[in-house]
Amino acid sequence: QHYYITNNLRLGKVPLMLRHAALCLYLLVQCTIAIEWDELVDRVQDHHDTIEFPGAENRDDWLWDDIFWRYPHMMRMECPDGYGWEGNYKDGHCEACQPGHYSASWGPTVRCVSCRPGTYQPSSQSHECISCPEWSPLSAVESESSHDCHKWPIGKEGDVEHGRQGDGRATVEAKVEVMGDWTFLNDMLEQISGYEAHEMSAHVMYDAERKCSMGTLTLVMAERAAFEAHMYVQDLKTMIHLVNDWIHTGHSYVNRIFSMLNVADSLYLIGLNMDPSNIHRQLKDLQVATIDSSLYFSCDGKQTNDDGSKVEILGAISIFACIEDEVAKGQDYSDLHSEYVSYGGESEACMTLGGKTRLAQKINLHWEVEGCKKDDACHMSLKRCDYDKETKESFVVVYVAKKYSDIDLDLFDDVKLFDDMNVEFDLIGKFKNCPGGPVSSSDTNEKDCPADKCDKKYQLVWSNGKCEDCPFGTYWKNDDEGCNPCDFELMSATYTYGSKYEACFTYPGAHSVILTDDDKDQKRVRLDRRPFNIPHENRHHQQVEIEAKLDVCYAVGQKREFKAFCAGKYDLQGLSFDDFTDFDLTKLSCLAQDRISDLYDANCKDRIYSWPAVDNFYWLDAACMVVKHILHTEEQLPDDDITKCDSVNEDVRVLTMPFLLPEFTYDVEWGSVILPLLEHTDTMTHGDYSTVTTAVRGMMKQFGVYETSHVTGLEMANHLRDLIIEVPENLKLSMVSWNMFNDLEDVFCDNGHVKKDCRSACAVSYNQCMQQSGDEHELTCFADECNECQVSYTFNGEAYECVTCDLWAEFDPSEHEFLSLISVDPDVEGKQIFHLECNAGKRTSLNNGAVDYGNCKDEEQTIVSCAANGGASKEWQCVEDKCVMLEDGPSNGYIKAVHAPKDRGCRFVEMACNPGYELKGDSIIYCDIEGNFGEIPTCEPVECEEYDSTIENGKLINHLVGEDISFYRCDVHNPSYNGDMDYFTAKTCGETIVCGKHEDEHCPPLIDNGYKVREWEGMVAVLSGLRVWNAEYGCNPGFELEDNPALQSIEEAGHGWSHCEEGQKPDVPRCVTIIQDEETCKMPQYIYNGNLVEEFTDDEGKVTHGKYECDAGFMMVETNMGDHGFCREMDYSYELPYCVEPKEWRGLEFELVGGGYKKMQNAGRVKARNTHSDGTAEDWYAGCDDHFNSPAAGSICRTLGFEYGKMIDAPRRMRPIPYLPFGITNFWCYYDDVLPMSPSCHTDDYGMVGYPICLPDEQIAVSCFDVWWKVDVEFHMKSKRKDKMFCPVEIEKEGIKMKTKKLGLSVKWGGLIKNKDTNEYEYTEFEEGTHYEGRRFSRKKGFRATFIGDKDYYDCFYCNIYLGEAWLNPESENNHSCE
Repeated sequence: QHYYITNNLRLGKVPLMLRHAALCLYLLVQCTIAIEWDELVDRVQDHHDTIEFPGAENRDDWLWDDIFWRYPHMMRMECPDGYGWEGNYKDGHCEACQPGHYSASWGPTVRCVSCRPGTYQPSSQSHECISCPEWSPLSAVESESSHDCHKWPIGKEGDVEHGRQGDGRATVEAKVEVMGDWTFLNDMLEQISGYEAHEMSAHVMYDAERKCSMGTLTLVMAERAAFEAHMYVQDLKTMIHLVNDWIHTGHSYVNRIFSMLNVADSLYLIGLNMDPSNIHRQLKDLQVATIDSSLYFSCDGKQTNDDGSKVEILGAISIFACIEDEVAKGQDYSDLHSEYVSYGGESEACMTLGGKTRLAQKINLHWEVEGCKKDDACHMSLKRCDYDKETKESFVVVYVAKKYSDIDLDLFDDVKLFDDMNVEFDLIGKFKNCPGGPVSSSDTNEKDCPADKCDKKYQLVWSNGKCEDCPFGTYWKNDDEGCNPCDFELMSATYTYGSKYEACFTYPGAHSVILTDDDKDQKRVRLDRRPFNIPHENRHHQQVEIEAKLDVCYAVGQKREFKAFCAGKYDLQGLSFDDFTDFDLTKLSCLAQDRISDLYDANCKDRIYSWPAVDNFYWLDAACMVVKHILHTEEQLPDDDITKCDSVNEDVRVLTMPFLLPEFTYDVEWGSVILPLLEHTDTMTHGDYSTVTTAVRGMMKQFGVYETSHVTGLEMANHLRDLIIEVPENLKLSMVSWNMFNDLEDVFCDNGHVKKDCRSACAVSYNQCMQQSGDEHELTCFADECNECQVSYTFNGEAYECVTCDLWAEFDPSEHEFLSLISVDPDVEGKQIFHLECNAGKRTSLNNGAVDYGNCKDEEQTIVSCAANGGASKEWQCVEDKCVMLEDGPSNGYIKAVHAPKDRGCRFVEMACNPGYELKGDSIIYCDIEGNFGEIPTCEPVECEEYDSTIENGKLINHLVGEDISFYRCDVHNPSYNGDMDYFTAKTCGETIVCGKHEDEHCPPLIDNGYKVREWEGMVAVLSGLRVWNAEYGCNPGFELEDNPALQSIEEAGHGWSHCEEGQKPDVPRCVTIIQDEETCKMPQYIYNGNLVEEFTDDEGKVTHGKYECDAGFMMVETNMGDHGFCREMDYSYELPYCVEPKEWRGLEFELVGGGYKKMQNAGRVKARNTHSDGTAEDWYAGCDDHFNSPAAGSICRTLGFEYGKMIDAPRRMRPIPYLPFGITNFWCYYDDVLPMSPSCHTDDYGMVGYPICLPDEQIAVSCFDVWWKVDVEFHMKSKRKDKMFCPVEIEKEGIKMKTKKLGLSVKWGGLIKNKDTNEYEYTEFEEGTHYEGRRFSRKKGFRATFIGDKDYYDCFYCNIYLGEAWLNPESENNHSCE
């Protein structure tokens, strides 16, 4: 239905956001008035076809011109990788990103952005940050070294309990400062704050002097969840520049979007006259000023959480741990948590979530009780707030806690408590020993309380006085009668009903950190990069049920106001759905409102319907329900007076809408966030949802769109606005419930451990068995799902003892930071490899301290393998690091990077010069074992011996710091311009660069009987220094390429290439006549390390393909036909598999990134990686599109399972894949029926000397498809008032459905009569005017006509499609109505 309406309203080219907005406008009318939409839209389309649009016939087209959308950020200079733009769109420059920063290109402007928490970057000019190692995952924003990465748990060195003595929860406080007054959100935030989950609190404060608002959100969550939320805010903190860039870009685009909507043919009938002036006034100063957060661990009564306990190792990240309260030492805490005071009164404070929030704030911040103030180390909080609808009274319980002495509850006898409406509460009772507090107003003293402890396995939370489950990340410990953190606290979580230490399980993620022995020394860890998660069927399964009630009185009132509006504009009695003269959307809406009863009778009256289910939501049923209640309410209005609508029977005026949400599943680690939200869903019935209306209304005013009629130019828009935004104001939730479907026996084993998914455990590297010397047994591996997937091995049914690695015994924590297991030797099964890293002030050393400074840049991390006897394979140690890193670079230069990793022995710094200077001397200075550095280079001004390079029809983008080359780009309007990222490099001195299209006679020239496929400017000739051009050629039919002998000896030259040096005779190929060979194909008997098994022929006996096999010990590199080779009849060439040794076998694996929308379903940027015979794969990389061609694109697509493929210019929204290095270049193939590993395909490793560098936008992009060319034609006839014939046409080329309206197609209609003797059809081709009347082409229904002949004379009808005289659908099966 969406697709049908969209096409008939000609919204095909409107951007996605605008298309949804316009579509929703029409759907709202449909759903509200229950109109017979199919017939109405058909009539609107008929009227649309008769309209002569002013101006050009296709005014939409220019709106999609690239130049129209090129303002503002695309008019500035692009910065190369490692540089960021400083300044605004009109004035600025590129600057190198400093250490601790990287260039972020995903925003509208390339900026230097701070490295986010958990990453670091020691170098300048970087386009990415380096992730901290898994065993030291924490770092602050803008970290510059791996030394800034730290471990869990937080706290003092060696004090593993520091910061982990609380109740397993933590408080995260996030703050965002935005320009403008946003206090209109506070009413809604009060409602949210009253929801009990996570003790949420949110509010906005406005600073009138600075004209900005500070929004604060506070959540109390399980430690892991709070930490993740905190780190997410810290991530956002690094992106403020980019967020504001997007805001400013959107502000600048408002005029263009509104201009497009006002003049587009697609929206002409709506009558838009949009005015963006209000939006500009409201948004001109909008920006995000600051974002930050703090994290506090929840402490118990014996601890404090003041600012002095801030964890300094995290730098800018604010985390405050619990420390023992010195003042509280020796105090008796037996009665600390059991003091409560209860009140009751005729107050509505507890009726809504917002009232509860206001009462809680008053008690906590403003209620004065002598002897229990903050200075007395005492705090009070609202523990319970219940409302009785029948008595209209609120029951309130106040929790009182004091650290250093008992509280005299008699203090509350003379203290009055009032709600925010100044209604007084009466004191009910005081409770000294009542854990968790009283539960009802009938509890008046301590005798009515439960036992003096919370229920078993519940802890009493000191901060709020509630008895609560152990939060995620903790477990119930009987000895302490409290909740204790799981080991490695934030690296673990538990089910909320976990009651044993075994209920703790490793926190899922990209890795696991696992303790190695009972002393729980965190420095001795091992890594498992394939962690064992909870089995999918054991994860949390939830379902939520909601019943909402909507009072339609407001809609009746809106209907009447709209009726009065329409009566003053139109003579509704004279309007009809059959007449669209002077059509506009307002007139249609008025007509629908006036005829709503007729429309209801036509569409709903005789139907059986109810409120539709969520998983099969039928809009017509919902529309009928709404309209029925509106009409019946209006009929029963006393005295037809809208002010008496509340007296109408509730069953009539209130629409009940049940929603049973489909069952949903999430991973267990999300339980700490989601379960607390679900546990309190019943309190949503106390929500005042009118605050949502207030917030939406305020938001619309904030963005300048509240005066909707003014913004859109549609007079009826304000009525539509009020109808929509007042829905929440008249909505109530009468019931909200949830169910959890987990069974404990599905989650826990008999031993209390959590079950694990161990299917991959035996494949993990460190679990491989290293067999005893001389053994070569076929062992059987078993992984125990009830014991953390620990593996054991058997041989012939008996346990087998593997060689255990004893390196842990040699590990000395005083010298070494850590020793971690990272991999397994691929040549020796079970042989483990360890990663060594030294403590601060130390450096690793092998071979008695010798360091190979000549190979320092290629130095690998220090690793030690486990020998067959279980000991170390080589000696390793940590020695004193005497190098003090330099702080200052050369004059007119700087230190680009400092290299002092803890897992390597080399120490050196890298120098670079400022723009305009060049480095004299070595850029890398090494530090020897005694701490001495080499000679520091100098930076001298760059002076061109000849002349500064110039560019015609282009511009200088930036000088590359420290190099003698610069970045250039052709002008936007130049024919050579290929996009914003199409910049290139040239020498800073002595270059003359010309942007523009070369003439045909330029070098290299055209050739006889052939053509140029493409051309490019080559590298400057090494000896002559002259400019060089290259080209690739193709031949006309009947000719084939013959390479120039001068190029045949050059390995880099491709087939059909030319070489042309300025002022020299060009070396070009030639096209020669193909000499036809009379012989047919015959498959070769032998291939490389293999032979022919069987040959296959076609029906004429010609050989087509053959099956091959490899010699023993070799692996096959297959063709597109697998282990078959084939012969090409066009040139009798062969495509054959070949065989290599397993260690030499290599494959290519591809993925498409960035497509998946509109016409790009199977298109995208390409990332690739090499695969090997043992199933392993290398890192992903990108391919540079230099010399890339469509046959190569086809080879990629065939690898991905498609039939065909082609190279494409990536559209703007298909941005380059970030952080992906280039790996190959010059990828091309001769034939379009091969795979990438074919001998007829060619690639070069990226970075080889002599090849140009590639920019991110040069990443290969392809489009894959299975259909090269297809024409589908259907015939339909619709008979109501007239016999309408439809002939929709769908043409697909290269996987893309073409727009058929402007292809110059024509249709021929006809009728068919079945001959009863021959049982065949005889056809009659119709003539226009005699048999039918033509109608205009429709985007949805294709060719259209009205049949005016005798319909009963024919058995069935048909249509055929032509392009000129060519019949396009000779094989169609659906172009007729015959059975």
